[in-house]
Amino acid sequence: GFVSEGLIRVGPLMATPAVLESFGVDPEPVLAEFGIRPDFFADPENVLPFATMGRIFCRCVERSGCSHFGLLVGRRAGVSALGAVGFLMQSAPDVRTALDVTLDPGAGAAAALDELVHYLHLHDRGALVSVETGGPYASLGYTILQHGVPCSEQILAGAITIGLNIMRGLCGADWRP
Repeated sequence: GFVSEGLIRVGPLMATPAVLESFGVDPEPVLAEFGIRPDFFADPENVLPFATMGRIFCRCVERSGCSHFGLLVGRRAGVSALGAVGFLMQSAPDVRTALDVTLDPGAGAAAALDELVHYLHLHDRGALVSVETGGPYASLGYTILQHGVPCSEQILAGAITIGLNIMRGLCGADWRP
């Protein structure tokens, strides 16, 4: 199944070749080491195993000399990186609806975030998105389910940055975590 294989959609990773280029690194030979052409990242519906993406990020960090490469990739992705889920979120009349198109009007914010977690599996089937709430605050988490993914910190940094971009896209550029 998807979880045991740890697959991730390319949508949030589409900027990988461009970020390499921004450091003066030709992405073609770097990605060729993994049997991937740069245009693979042009189709957001393509999928990669988390372990392969981790190895790609390790090589990108090495070649670019940038220890926060994954963060830079995530910085270029937002709601649209989530594909159909992102489209539904962008089409919603407000943030609450964006977080849960099926939310019961009487339910609280925690339920909205729980439903967001429920729908994100359509985008990313190798990680777990979690929610913790306390008072007026909510905390989102992202955990790669497969153990031993190389350079997983790069994937995690990208995921957190994408989460920030999504909230800013939904709430406005002035929103602060």
